[in-house]
Amino acid sequence: MGTCASRWCGGGVNPRRWSAISRPGRGARGAVACSLALLFIPACGGDDAPPPPSGAVSSATPEATAAGIRVLALGGNAVDAAVAISLALGASEPSESGLGGAVVMLIAPAAGDPVVIHAEPEALASDGPGSQILRPTALPVLVQAWRKYGSGKLSWEELVEPARRIAERGYTLGRFRHRMLVSEYRRLLSDSVASALFLNADRSIPGEGTVVTMPALDGTLEQLAETAPDDLPGGPTATALVAEVARSVDSAAARALSSPATVREDRPLSGSYRGWTVLTPGEPYAGRGVLRALELLANAPVDALRRPNEVRTAWVAEALGYAAASSGAGLSEYVAGMPPLPIAFDTTRPAAGAIIRPAPPAGTGAAAVEGAPPAPALAPDPAGGAPLPDTAGAGEETSHFSVVDAAGMAVAVTQTLGGPFGARATRLGYLLGRAPARPTPPPPTDTVGVGRAAIAAQAALPVDSDPWEEQIRWAVPTVLVRDGIPGLVLGSAGGPRALSAVVQVITDWVDGGRPLERAVAAPRVHVTRDALPRPSLALEGVSWMTLGTDAQTVLAPWGKDVRLMAAQRGLRLGEWMTGLEYMGLSPFFGGVQAVARENEAWIGAADPRRDGVGRPLTDEDVLRAQQGADEGEATATDEPALPPVRPPSRSPE
Repeated sequence: MGTCASRWCGGGVNPRRWSAISRPGRGARGAVACSLALLFIPACGGDDAPPPPSGAVSSATPEATAAGIRVLALGGNAVDAAVAISLALGASEPSESGLGGAVVMLIAPAAGDPVVIHAEPEALASDGPGSQILRPTALPVLVQAWRKYGSGKLSWEELVEPARRIAERGYTLGRFRHRMLVSEYRRLLSDSVASALFLNADRSIPGEGTVVTMPALDGTLEQLAETAPDDLPGGPTATALVAEVARSVDSAAARALSSPATVREDRPLSGSYRGWTVLTPGEPYAGRGVLRALELLANAPVDALRRPNEVRTAWVAEALGYAAASSGAGLSEYVAGMPPLPIAFDTTRPAAGAIIRPAPPAGTGAAAVEGAPPAPALAPDPAGGAPLPDTAGAGEETSHFSVVDAAGMAVAVTQTLGGPFGARATRLGYLLGRAPARPTPPPPTDTVGVGRAAIAAQAALPVDSDPWEEQIRWAVPTVLVRDGIPGLVLGSAGGPRALSAVVQVITDWVDGGRPLERAVAAPRVHVTRDALPRPSLALEGVSWMTLGTDAQTVLAPWGKDVRLMAAQRGLRLGEWMTGLEYMGLSPFFGGVQAVARENEAWIGAADPRRDGVGRPLTDEDVLRAQQGADEGEATATDEPALPPVRPPSRSPE
């Protein structure tokens, strides 16, 4: 019969890997098509059928997802794939993350203890403009993760190469990435280096669908790929960054960069929810808020969380309010300052029927189910006036991706530049991250309908005002595990809205039983503590000032009487309309990238609010990797017309 070329047979052909040296051309396509016949060979040197490929990737760009799938197909593990995806995101979504930013990586191996690898965010030590720049820690974190938890099957060069190819050949500018250029155009235009990197030669904005190349980043990544692994995270790339900061920022910031960043490995926080173990980063990140929200939701009857209506919205809003409260406030304290949570919602008798409170701590003697209190006073608007725009977290941006390999190792990674397009561009082709500004705590405001006791209880809760608090809310990579096997791996972009998005996808998937794709795409709410004593509530895509005759349809995901529910609970109504909305979905309500185990198979789901792709590893991916075909090549014989290529930009000066 000849020699078996299957990866599952001993003595077969070794997979050809891509590298800077081996770059197969389009002729590989025919070999891939022929090799698909191998899928139909029932046995190959043995009686047992080969195990199918297993694993999945979800990231914020198609290019980064393809890079991760390619690494898995070559036999790399989830950490190998994570390194390649992280670098590829920096090349294909440069406004949100990159070598000049920060990375928080949660690893949950199939066997062994989970770990969070990170370097705590800090501003560069400088009395000048350097104090506005976040110390770049992405590369040190990626290098440590690869050295300690990678498979050892792929070289450093092989993991950098996908990102370098994206920078060299270009990525297709998707809707979200194009809109971010439009949104930040004035900033980019005012920076000659940034405009040379991201705008056309005539300083106009590249159109949606344009292929954008990054020549300066290509050179940096080529240098990074050629750096000896023992020299990492130092070497020529690090030296070039110090020189660039000394030139464009100040000498004090450059000296601060000369000392190595401290990379930490910490155990994640662990909680439980409906039989799942929930793993998420502890301080200084926002994982504790995820566990606090789930702590309150665990007290809800599952039926109350299954259907989109006022009851579910009330539970989710209060859970997110509890998550946003200071960590010094326990569940019993928070519950004491809010109206009881409903099992049912009746607009004709708004306070009638059974009402449930989250179970108090053991030994308190309080009942879980209580009779209804007197009906609260209702107002046309909870604040007694026009809803205010929600400006919490304006400008903060991140990127997230999730990956699982055949062995069941799960990796969730969130990375950031501290804001869209970071603090400033470099001639090296990437951006430096933005250090956070110190927030101003909101003043208490009067609220209608909750009573004096509730106002006093909520006002007494401490409010965190640490200058890093707002910034570090962006990191909530999370893994749900049962019986040692991961079931859901997720996280979100969106600054402080990342926590809200993650909690809602978890409850939609666990409690609502929704398929992952629907759970990720569902409309969301966000709650902030910007109006004390009670939280404020914003509904995705809803502008209260322009709500018209289609109000019932627009409000259906939260219940057509959600405004009345908010009034009953004393929740101030806010809104967040950025002009970036598309079909009712807003990227500022998160960008969840998730992988889940459904029907005994791994699937990936990408948030439709952004440009991402989520998908599983397939037999075709493995065969293409064997043949050395490019990860971006199509298998069809008919090639689609290429989109326009951005005119060559000026070299950064």
